[in-house]
Amino acid sequence: MSIFGENLQEIMNSRKLSGNELAKIAGVSQMAISRLNRSEPTFKTAVRIADALQLSLDYLAGKEVEPIFIPPKEWEINFYDNLVSFLETQNIPKRHLCYALNYSTACFTLWKNGALPLFSTLIEISNYLDCSIDKLIGRTN
Repeated sequence: MSIFGENLQEIMNSRKLSGNELAKIAGVSQMAISRLNRSEPTFKTAVRIADALQLSLDYLAGKEVEPIFIPPKEWEINFYDNLVSFLETQNIPKRHLCYALNYSTACFTLWKNGALPLFSTLIEISNYLDCSIDKLIGRTN
């Protein structure tokens, strides 16, 4: 089971939520919830689950030991703009991130055009930049 799946199962058990109930609340399929026993979620599935449970992605990804509550708010996923803005505040050129993580610079073009990274890529980037996943994608300030 993935770390995300393990942490999610723990939260579901503590809140007495079934996979079907969580799927409805999060607006994802029951199959997407079931798959989390075997693999990492997609970017959108992870965000929808975290939003529905009002939890940090960092906790669900295993970067935090204790659950972190994130109150609901209206926000829009704009990964590329958030990443570029974060890199600029840290004075890190995009090419340095690509070099350090062995990514092609074409990733930035894909992200700029609306593609979303794998959830594992989010974890790698947030670890490299020493920031929370939630901050990196704009769920928190």
